[in-house]
Amino acid sequence: MVIALWLNRYLIVVPTLESPYLPIQDSRPEWVFYSATWVEWSLTAAGVAVFCLLLTIAIKFIPAINVSEMGDHADPEKQILT
Repeated sequence: MVIALWLNRYLIVVPTLESPYLPIQDSRPEWVFYSATWVEWSLTAAGVAVFCLLLTIAIKFIPAINVSEMGDHADPEKQILT
């Protein structure tokens, strides 16, 4: 399966790069060398900030407990027997 996936990637990437008729060749020089604007950088930063905020809120309401800290409290049958 892994070999088939690598072969699939090879068949997608290599013939595309060997083609001399890429549409970028007839483009404006501003499009060939791309650099992000401040709007794109701010949208990226806002996306990361929203993810961090939602993660913080989720951790607040959904407790994160390590399995090793649970000890014998996880098995109700052991509590009845002891």
